[in-house]
Amino acid sequence: MTKFLRFWLSFSLLISLSLQQSAPLVFRDSESPKIAGKQLLVRGARYHNESHHVHLEPQRKDSFHWTGMSLTTASQNGRPAFAEFAVETDDDTSVVSMERFKSLLKSVHCTNTSLAINFKNQKSFEYTKRAWKWVNDIERNTLVVVAGTGQCGWNTHRVPFAVSKIEFDDHTKTAKLQARRSEWKDVFHSFELSVGRVAKEEVHDACVAPQHAKRKEHEKTMTMSFDHPWNLPQKDFSTPEDTFSLTLSCDQCGTKGSFELGFYLRNENHIPKAATFTLTPHGVSARIGPKLTLSGDFTEEYSQQFDLAKIPIYGYSIPGVLDLGPEIVFSLGISVGPVAGSASVSSGIDISLLDSAELKIDLLSPHVVHSGWTPQVRTEPVKVDAQIKAGVNIHAKAR
Repeated sequence: MTKFLRFWLSFSLLISLSLQQSAPLVFRDSESPKIAGKQLLVRGARYHNESHHVHLEPQRKDSFHWTGMSLTTASQNGRPAFAEFAVETDDDTSVVSMERFKSLLKSVHCTNTSLAINFKNQKSFEYTKRAWKWVNDIERNTLVVVAGTGQCGWNTHRVPFAVSKIEFDDHTKTAKLQARRSEWKDVFHSFELSVGRVAKEEVHDACVAPQHAKRKEHEKTMTMSFDHPWNLPQKDFSTPEDTFSLTLSCDQCGTKGSFELGFYLRNENHIPKAATFTLTPHGVSARIGPKLTLSGDFTEEYSQQFDLAKIPIYGYSIPGVLDLGPEIVFSLGISVGPVAGSASVSSGIDISLLDSAELKIDLLSPHVVHSGWTPQVRTEPVKVDAQIKAGVNIHAKAR
């Protein structure tokens, strides 16, 4: 007769967030379909109405965009993720993006302390002289020039330069900028960063992509695949001095579905005003079907726990701006004893999450709002292929 003092399988889903140096999903620079908001000239007025010159005008506000796709998401026809970094400068600072007027440039030379921008024609050069001359008017005036990926020849992502003085070489049509290569956080003290499905307008109430009529091509959700079959090797917990043999396998173990992630951060004059992280599941489920083979004559209790799989939910990295990477760790623990005889014991459980589940974390309060995360559980009856007397406890969890 088979006797089980205890045999149970349980599951709980907890997400553990940690800041990492890198993340599987790395965003790449993406051209904006249109400059964010209204064109705002900081000094002077527009001198021409030519559309290809308007991007030479210094701005009080601007917006930079990135797109990214992880290798796993790409291999499963996933959609790219979208990130927007909207900045607002101080009173004595303005910004221009060289990506927007790259068609007007003949060459660009950058060092950590200077920029030399050579224009193709005289009209573009003269326009730049008039639009940028205010930098030299007052010592504290600063023009932030953002170089796009590769525009300096050596930069692998966007790089901002803080320009304090400009000389114009009429003979070569070159603007020579005295500049300091900078970090984003050092030149922009007020900004909004949106990643994935977090909307700026409803940061505490919704998780949807930014809705802008002229940005439809960027209205992508950050869908991260959670399809992870676990090809786990068989684990043998026996040792020569043991009086019993214990082998654990998990041939029918794995997860499927996807998660949508979002991140939002708003900073005003160096002070964080809002910071939220959101997570929603789509068709997420896990199958755990362990098989335990044990034999011997053992009167004590033996316990062991180990990780089944460590699965990143493909966090994201915007070079120079943000590094964030969540992961889920699945582990399995066993406790057996006493044991008399030999047999194979197997069971199974299917766990799924409702698509209506949502997790919102206010990183400043701190405040966590979550709903619908109670898993739907379907268990299979225990199967035993022989007679045995044993106390067995197998437990699975995710953290």
